[in-house]
Formats: sequence, structure tokens, C-alpha cells
Amino acid sequence: MSDMEKKDFFNKLDKKYKGKDEAKVDELTKGQEKLPPALQKAIKAKEKNEDLDSKDKPPVKDVANQLKKAVKAHGQQSKDLEKAMKSEEESFDIEKLKEDMNSQLVLNHLQGSNNLSRILGINGTPAFVFGDQVVPGAIDLKSMRTLAGEIEKLK
Repeated sequence: MSDMEKKDFFNKLDKKYKGKDEAKVDELTKGQEKLPPALQKAIKAKEKNEDLDSKDKPPVKDVANQLKKAVKAHGQQSKDLEKAMKSEEESFDIEKLKEDMNSQLVLNHLQGSNNLSRILGINGTPAFVFGDQVVPGAIDLKSMRTLAGEIEKLK
């Protein structure tokens, strides 16, 4: 379907299904009102007689097929998205997480970390250990490099 055919087709549809608040068919635009009366009459007559007919069937069928393809494609995209979301929800099992958090293995690890932090004098985060020096709190990158460099010199 050519661009002109598409334009004509959609113009016909627009005119056929105009809402009550839209301009009436026999009303002219401001530009059309400046035309001679004979042309104004011809424009009004043409607009009144632009109903869809048998020659419009091929373009209508073409547009309908394109719309069906688009609906099908978007429907599949929607299904894929729903499937991905469901899969993600199923892969994260909150009940299993709660169970694991209270397992003896996790509790033992947390207790060991707590004991080590007490021995090293670490009572907050962040904290860094460079050799035998504990640095509590955040430090900038330059300070970290300096401390790491001092450790390297000792080796």
C-alpha cells in the first residue's frame, strides 16, 4: 500500500468514525472558506460521499493483517516478560533464605567473626587490618595505599 493510499484510507476511517464533538462534515476549514463558492460546494459533497467501498477492501485487509501481526508480537513479548518475572520469583525462595539464616553453619560463622572482631578491637564497620595495625572507620584510597606500601616494605 502506497503512502497516499494509506493516508486516504485513514482519512476515510477518521471521517466515518468522527465523534460528536468534532467538526461536522459540511463545515469548512478557514482556508477552505476563502475558496470560491463552487469549490466549497464540491469539497462538502466529496466529504459527504467518502464512505468505505469495495475498492477500499485491499487496504483495509492489509492494515488489519498488520495490526494482527503487531498484536501477536506484543502478546508474545508480554508472555516472555511474565515468564521471566515468574522464573525470577521462583528462583528466590524467601523461606529457604530464612531457614538458611538460622542454620548452625551460619550461626557458627557469625559467632566466629564476632569473636575475631572483639580480639582485634573492631567494634564497627568499616574497619581495615593492615598487618598488625587495625584502622577503624572509613579511610581514603591514598591512606590505604600508604598503609599497604608499609606492609610491603616489611616483607
